[in-house]
Order: sequence, then structure tokens, then C-alpha cells
Amino acid sequence: MEKVIIRDMCEHDLDSVCLLEAICDPVPWSVNALRYELENKESVLKVALFNNKIIGYACIRTLLDVTHVMKVAVLPEHRGNGVGGILLSDSLNTLHTQQPDVKDVTLEVRESNSAALRLYDNFGFIKTGIRKNYYKNPEENGIIMQLELA
Repeated sequence: MEKVIIRDMCEHDLDSVCLLEAICDPVPWSVNALRYELENKESVLKVALFNNKIIGYACIRTLLDVTHVMKVAVLPEHRGNGVGGILLSDSLNTLHTQQPDVKDVTLEVRESNSAALRLYDNFGFIKTGIRKNYYKNPEENGIIMQLELA
């Protein structure tokens, strides 16, 4: 069994990431939304590969003075194997290298997504609030979390 490889996302990954989005998210990002992030110099995008297939990706973006984890997505059959943590760790390391002045990172996560909540908790994110009915399909609250960077 090969190990998971993390690398920067590139243009030729867009079709594979769109397919992954359609599987992982009830309201998937469009190819144009992904391309926008890819072209945005304030965004960090990483893909996880296993056996040369994209099995996950992450996106972190800074807008003005706010840095936000936009997405961490892993194909269902590869969840629970640490892929999300490896993606998040690599993305945060790249963020620190590219934007060393960033002091904290925020995110929202579905209230019912206990695996993601555990992942973020393990990284030191703390719950700071709730966004009522933030998610659609199905409608659900979003838990706001924040990580202060060292």
C-alpha cells in the first residue's frame, strides 16, 4: 500500500476535485469557484493523492484580516485514516510560510459532523459560536471554531 502524498493543487486537478466535491458535499463548489481559489494568491489549496488518485483536498483563504478554512474534504472510503489531518496540517504549514503575520484561523463545521469536530479539536481549534441554519441540504447549524497560531 502506497502512502498518501500531499501537494499543491494545480489547474489539471480541477475535474477530479469537482468529482470529489460532488461526492463529499451536498452543496458542492463549482469548477469556477475552485478555479477562483486556485488563482487567488491569498488561498492555500492542497490535494491528497493515494495510488495517484485525488482522495481529498483542503482550501484556506485569507481575505483582508480574516483567514478561514474554507474546505477540508476526503472521499468517504478514505475517511478515518488521518488524511484530513495531514491535509490540514500541510495547509496550515504552507499558510504560515506564505503569510507569517496571520495570527488566527476560523472555520465553520456542521453541528452533526462529529469526525470533523474531533479533527479540529485535536488541532487546537476552540468553539467560539454558532451560526443558526448556516448549512443547507439539510438545513443545519454551523459551529464556529477558531485556532490561534503560535
